[in-house]
Amino acid sequence: MDTGDARPGGFRSAAWDGSSEHVRTTPRLSLPGTRRESPAPARPRDAGGTTLGFVLAVLAGAGAAVGAHRLLDQPVETSGVLGGITLLLFLVAHTIGARGAGPDPATGGRITETARQRRAEVIAPPETEQWLRRARRAADRLDAHRELAARRDGSDALANLLSDSAAHARVAADQLVHRAEAVTAIDTTVADGPDARELRGEHLRLTREIESLPGGPVRRAKETSARAVADRAASRERLEELRGVLMAELESLALHLETAAEHGGALLSLRTAGDLAASTLDLTPLTTELEAVREGLDRMDSLTRDLLPELPSS
Repeated sequence: MDTGDARPGGFRSAAWDGSSEHVRTTPRLSLPGTRRESPAPARPRDAGGTTLGFVLAVLAGAGAAVGAHRLLDQPVETSGVLGGITLLLFLVAHTIGARGAGPDPATGGRITETARQRRAEVIAPPETEQWLRRARRAADRLDAHRELAARRDGSDALANLLSDSAAHARVAADQLVHRAEAVTAIDTTVADGPDARELRGEHLRLTREIESLPGGPVRRAKETSARAVADRAASRERLEELRGVLMAELESLALHLETAAEHGGALLSLRTAGDLAASTLDLTPLTTELEAVREGLDRMDSLTRDLLPELPSS
């Protein structure tokens, strides 16, 4: 089989060219679960802190007693009472301070933030991250196949194909990060407002009010509001539909990259085992998957370009 034209280098497009900057993604933040929480464990006692507090209280009490007797010329009995009161006050103050300090037992020993700061923790991360992570791992596997093939025989057709495939997969995984930013942009745009269904309901309410109003400034104002709400609802529907398409494309591309990595590994295994010569290996499945990735990137590129004029109007 002639493998000279099976290498993916022949189907580069604008979606593959150029360097792609890596975009640092924020750590994933888990949503609080719905399972029943177990009772919080009792706060562990700090033996070292308790001992230190007791020693300081004794020293403070003794110092107060000696000072009252020597400096204020108080009787021994009175000085002892003052020293005891001082000791008790120090113990009470230390106990109250120890209870207020330290992490809450429900946090497992972690220092927590204020309630306002913690509100950010319940925001789910973009669901795109799982597909971006799988795409990166697939690119890593293809790169590992490339290195192994290069160590065995860097001149045969399979080694060259795996080298090009690994390079294309890495570029594709990087470009997926930028394409996925469109999903984040949509989420940011629609986060603080009603969804399309709520807007349609509001438009229906305004329409019914208009039907019951006589002609005049109030009716005209309601009609203006109804048109604005209808436009906003249509824009929101387009954004929501576009988000669904982008997510489907992102999922498809990640799965194609994973399949390409599996094909590359299978071909390398056959070549390494000596079952088939490099000239008889069927490289078509691998090149087909990479072609599907290229086409998917082109589609996502077109979709994200169409998204840009849509965002301000929502």
